[in-house]
Amino acid sequence: MNLRQRPQPTRGGRGPLHAPLPPMQQAYNIIPIHDLLTDHPSLRYPEIRAAAAALRAVGDLRKPQFVLWNPSYDLMDWLGLSFGFQIDNVRNQREHLVLHLANSQMRLQPPPNLVDSLDAGVLRRFRGKLLQNYTSWVLLRGPEVERRHFETPP
Repeated sequence: MNLRQRPQPTRGGRGPLHAPLPPMQQAYNIIPIHDLLTDHPSLRYPEIRAAAAALRAVGDLRKPQFVLWNPSYDLMDWLGLSFGFQIDNVRNQREHLVLHLANSQMRLQPPPNLVDSLDAGVLRRFRGKLLQNYTSWVLLRGPEVERRHFETPP
C-alpha cells in the first residue's frame, strides 16, 4: 500500500505544465477562430470575424486566480479558467457562439452599416433568448428588487 499522496488533478484535464498550443496547431471543428488570419472560407465573412472579435473584448473582468493570463485569451477562455471548464468544451462552445452570433448578424434587415463589428441588438436578443427561462423564473419567484435587476432596458 502506497501512503504517498497523489497530486490533485486539475479541472480541465491539463495541468499548469501544459502550455497552450501555437495557433496553427490548435484543433477546431468548423471555424479556426483562434487565428483570424488563416485562409479559411468561413473567415471571409465579416460577420464571423466580427463575432470572434467581440469575444476577445474581455475588458476589465477580474483575471482568474492561479493562472497566468495570456493577452490572446478571450471571454470563453476567461469563463473556462474561472469555472474550470474542460478546454475542448470551451473550444466547442466558442465556435457554437461565434456561429450563432454571426448567423443572427447575417439575418439583420436592413444590414448594419458597420459589418465588421457586431451589432448591439444582436447581443441583446441573444442574451434575452439565453436567459429567458431563468429570467421568467426569477420574475415569478423573486421580490421587486430582483425584478428590476433582470428587466431589459428599452
